[in-house]
Amino acid sequence: VQGDVKVPFTWHDELNQVPVIPGACSIILAQEFFDCLPVHQFVHTEKGWCEKMVDIAPSDSPDHFRFVLSNGPTAASKMCLKDGIIPNLASKKLNEGVEVSPQSWYVARQIAMRVRSSKGAALIIDYGNNECATDTLQAVKNHKFVPVLEEPGECDLTSHVDFSAIKRSALQDL
Repeated sequence: VQGDVKVPFTWHDELNQVPVIPGACSIILAQEFFDCLPVHQFVHTEKGWCEKMVDIAPSDSPDHFRFVLSNGPTAASKMCLKDGIIPNLASKKLNEGVEVSPQSWYVARQIAMRVRSSKGAALIIDYGNNECATDTLQAVKNHKFVPVLEEPGECDLTSHVDFSAIKRSALQDL
């Protein structure tokens, strides 16, 4: 509310819940949005692409959780790790990794479809790179970096955005 001017607004959990107004264009702003979406991390091993997963730490450890690698390829690695999705994937050496965000791909696609259908525009501002990253998952608490698994639920988790993947998803089927 600004003076006597009242602008109604409503919150929506999904972009597809936002009403489409015929004849109006959609302007979508996403500032530091994609960096908080879930990521999957994989490491190229002799067993194939193994997923980095969270496990309960041994009882003699001061930590409650730890990262471990899956015993072999997972459903996520089989779905996400394809040369058409991750450029130069075949050139990765043993023990090299990749970090992907299928949820980001989905959201980017939804934004692109909305923008195209309404002849609108989208502006995405975030931390990231124009390539697939390896291990950018980090935790922040009180404006300081802390170990990712140190205080689950008490820290903000973030990762660098792969803008090349966002672009590929948005331009799909053009």
